[in-house]
Amino acid sequence: MNLLLDTHAFLWFVDGSAKISTPARTLVEDDGNTKWVSVHPRDSHSQKR
Repeated sequence: MNLLLDTHAFLWFVDGSAKISTPARTLVEDDGNTKWVSVHPRDSHSQKR
């Protein structure tokens, strides 16, 4: 299965936070799943030209 984690879900997973549900954590921990992370710049104004 392909999993797309947003920035918050990824950080919650890495930090071991209770904010990510047990079923979601189980999916991320499954080596059979491919993980993708969608990263949004913290300061979107720095991206303007």
